[in-house]
Amino acid sequence: MYLLYDFIINILSVQLKDVLTRTINAWVDLFDESNKESLPQLCMELVNESGQMSFFPSYEQLEELILFVVQQIANTLQTVTPQVIFSFVSIKRN
Repeated sequence: MYLLYDFIINILSVQLKDVLTRTINAWVDLFDESNKESLPQLCMELVNESGQMSFFPSYEQLEELILFVVQQIANTLQTVTPQVIFSFVSIKRN
């Protein structure tokens, strides 16, 4: 019986990795310049502080924001542990 659960856990683990890969690839594809219709709009302001012109948020802050989304997707999918899957399978069995 435990071999079946191990098999199910491994299958679900592979599927979750596939979901993670496809989700991140879709996120990256949003920024493909060849598809101008679906490019996200990132609003920035031109700020004049003491005679210095700068953008807000900065390029670095925008880059962190974009990477933060990818990190949150990965973190969310990594919280699905084998124990969670095992308990889900046990509930469905009853």
